[in-house]
Amino acid sequence: MASRDGSDRLPSGTVTFLFTDIEGSTALYESCPVEMDVAVVRHNEILAAAMEANEGYIFKTVGDAYCVAFNSARQAFMAALAAQRALFAEPWDPRCVIRVRMALHSGAATERGGDYFGPPVNRVARLMSAGHGGQILVSGAAYYLMRDHLVHVEPEAELRPLGEHRLRDLRYTEDIYQLVVPDLPADFPPIKTAGPVLPGKEDAGGRSGGDRYQIEYPIGGGGMAEVYLAYDQVLGRKVALKALRPQYASDEPFLERFRREAQSAASLSHSHIVPVHDWGETREGAYYIVMEYLPGGTLKGVIEREGPLEPERAARYTMQIARALDYAHQHGIIHRDIKPQNILITEGGEAKVADFGIARASSGASITQEGSVMGTAQYISPEQVRGEEATARSDLYSLGIVLYEMLTGEVPYKADTPAAIMMCHLRGDCSPPREVRPDIPEELNGITLRLLSKDPEKRYPSAAALITDLERMLDMRVSGDTIVESREELEREREVGDLTLIEQELEERERGGEDQKIEQQVQTPLPPPERGGRRGGVLVAGAFAAAVVLGGLIWTVFGPGGSSPGGGAGESTVPDLVGQTLEEARASAGGFEVVASESSPDPEDIVISQDPPSGAAAEPGSEISVSLGSSNQRLVTVPDLAGLTMEEARGRLNGSGLNLGNVREDPDAAAPAGQIVSQIPAAGSMSLPNQPVSVTVSRKP
Repeated sequence: MASRDGSDRLPSGTVTFLFTDIEGSTALYESCPVEMDVAVVRHNEILAAAMEANEGYIFKTVGDAYCVAFNSARQAFMAALAAQRALFAEPWDPRCVIRVRMALHSGAATERGGDYFGPPVNRVARLMSAGHGGQILVSGAAYYLMRDHLVHVEPEAELRPLGEHRLRDLRYTEDIYQLVVPDLPADFPPIKTAGPVLPGKEDAGGRSGGDRYQIEYPIGGGGMAEVYLAYDQVLGRKVALKALRPQYASDEPFLERFRREAQSAASLSHSHIVPVHDWGETREGAYYIVMEYLPGGTLKGVIEREGPLEPERAARYTMQIARALDYAHQHGIIHRDIKPQNILITEGGEAKVADFGIARASSGASITQEGSVMGTAQYISPEQVRGEEATARSDLYSLGIVLYEMLTGEVPYKADTPAAIMMCHLRGDCSPPREVRPDIPEELNGITLRLLSKDPEKRYPSAAALITDLERMLDMRVSGDTIVESREELEREREVGDLTLIEQELEERERGGEDQKIEQQVQTPLPPPERGGRRGGVLVAGAFAAAVVLGGLIWTVFGPGGSSPGGGAGESTVPDLVGQTLEEARASAGGFEVVASESSPDPEDIVISQDPPSGAAAEPGSEISVSLGSSNQRLVTVPDLAGLTMEEARGRLNGSGLNLGNVREDPDAAAPAGQIVSQIPAAGSMSLPNQPVSVTVSRKP
């Protein structure tokens, strides 16, 4: 736990606050002062232990009230549950039973001298005052940071919606939830707010102000909008009505983008795009869009309920999403926010993409906006992290993250903060899906990793090219047949599908005088599709088989970038620049050109990551791209893994706050089999926490 003197680094960036106080403490002091003194001491011990165990920073105590900051929402939720469980288990004096109300809220606050200030602090204080003893209230921002992760922290927990409320003395309303677990009380009186916000039946009129849409109840929401089930009284059908949150009512640039893009989205008509039926403004000035109602829920919900999907099902969903994107891209519309929460499932099991309009309209908003940042960070493309304009290939990268999650049940990059996750998109390596789940077909593994290439040029050139490869993979109907591919056949394939990586491998084989034909036994093809013609047929099976035969390709070794420890002739070892200022890094780069991703860095900022990493091999004079951050940024030292086994390396990395990255085998290494012979980043270099360290392991033929 960080200390009050500030000796440890304080939570920064997006902070989750936990505020607590004893309900009715004044009355208890008046009725039993001696017993209350004893109870408060025990209360303080329980609170302090729960906060310390979850790395909370207690930045203020006022009487029996605690104000605590956490680097991650997960830690804050665990601390709140641990404290409440201990408080309810404590054998209090019957005359002085302590019940504590708690509130959780996430946001970017100002820290000065170890204390926190700003709107998030005010909001969590007001939220706490609305609760009851024993109750844990959760703001909308904290909810959206934890809703997809709570099942991993508390499998039986739920975040029960209490509706949208006005908190005392605050301008904007708040979506409030209650954290409920089976072993703690869940039934409390109504929360004490200035009043709920009910979108009554008259509030969702059309642009002319009529009472067309009758609101039923909330069915979801995100960082920018709340979604309601509504009834279209003109056409007699259920619809989903998405209303923008009140804080956007005064953001005229955003509203202008929203109006423009809502019209564009309404023009999209495709079987795998959720249609926009209408859009408008309520009498109270709230903007909304009306969409098709799909009771099957979101793809995110499917993954949470069922876990990893069967590869064929995941491939079919991906193909349907790609068809929606291909249609939108042809009409000049980039989605910018592809994620499972924006993929809806029909009753017939088809995938449909939602939120084209809002995603485009929000492109001018900050990525660190409360409530939406974590979901966005997990699926955002590297170029969007760098602040570059999103393109069609940005959507394909995000779709690759979705496919990875469908296949493995988890996203490829995980960290405690959105900033750390985004850094992973820029610099981190992810484990190939087949390493997480060996039954994934090699072809689908390769498709996934190509989508996840950090370089847009190495991804599929279009959604149409991705569809072609997915269709071919699903059309494979060979069983143990020998497939032969020639250079001429692959040239014909190039006209309808992008097989650049495979072609490069063929060219290398030709330069080495190897046979132009490749044979591969296809043993376990996926079942044929339920419908649709055969396109490409056996031809692509051989192409994918070629990818497997030709050295495993770079896909299955070190990800789309293809880097591996070691270097070739004429290459130099990349130095460690992490922890240095930009000026120092350039002075110590040893002939490499250091390029900062920030246009106007602070002179005191330090390098927090670099690409290529230290210990890698690169051409002298080539660029080392660095990202800069505050000199207060926590860095860890990369341990020496040489001579260790994989199990020993994992333990040492975990102890250093790092993760094991990609693993490459070297049959020519002199070390005993199973020992690590090299690593990237190099031993002794500095790194952000939770980053991967890739290794090469000796393997005897």
